[in-house]
Amino acid sequence: MKKSLICLVLALLFLGATFLAADDFGYKITDSEIILKVKDNLYIVEPNFIRAGKYLAYFAGKDSTSKKDMMVGKKKRIKVVMDKPDRKIIRLVCSLGDLEGNILKDYELELNLEIRKNLPCLIVMTKFRYLGKDKVLCAMNWGISDSLKYYSVPERGKVVTRKLPGKGRITRRTKIGIKPWIYVHAGKGKGIGLITPGLLGKQEDFIYVNYVKGRSQRKRLERGKSMDLFMILLPIEKGGTKPIASLFERVKNIQWNY
Repeated sequence: MKKSLICLVLALLFLGATFLAADDFGYKITDSEIILKVKDNLYIVEPNFIRAGKYLAYFAGKDSTSKKDMMVGKKKRIKVVMDKPDRKIIRLVCSLGDLEGNILKDYELELNLEIRKNLPCLIVMTKFRYLGKDKVLCAMNWGISDSLKYYSVPERGKVVTRKLPGKGRITRRTKIGIKPWIYVHAGKGKGIGLITPGLLGKQEDFIYVNYVKGRSQRKRLERGKSMDLFMILLPIEKGGTKPIASLFERVKNIQWNY
């Protein structure tokens, strides 16, 4: 099973590279995925994951009122919001379902995916929207994994590196906190950088980012309203924390509106 998954991922990467080989900046929309390329970085987006380089990001939602855990279902629609020479925005809307795969019609997930020609990253605005009649209390997060071992974050004017618990090791001390950026890696010079205003946490060999506003990680939603989570993903081939720290300085004053 694992071998088949690896082969599939390699095939997707090959196809993406073929589609966009003639251009260092652009996108391709197929029946099953959205492929975005900027500055030699390839991002593949399907309803159930985002692949940034070799790293996967997964969405999870929860309705605490009705005690429903949710994962992404199927693609509902795609819209090209902006297609300028130096900026592209694609909107992907997906259904959400329970853990048994049943579609939950009262919820949907909207992903606004952006690339800019002068930035090497994928910009993602997540909107977890409620479509039902009653008011509900909801939560959401993104998990990022690929056999990760360490994370580095800025603290009190310096960068600190700490070890993740490790695969199979469950910890109650999951909180990393709210940080300007985080770099997660396996100790081999490659990893993934993340910029987000969300609340970062750790578990086993992955990290996650929760929606947070003030001290609350949940939001009460009524019909048509959403809770939003912003993040920037950057696969890093060399340089350790320097690429994500440099990117943060470049983007920290940009107003992101979707």
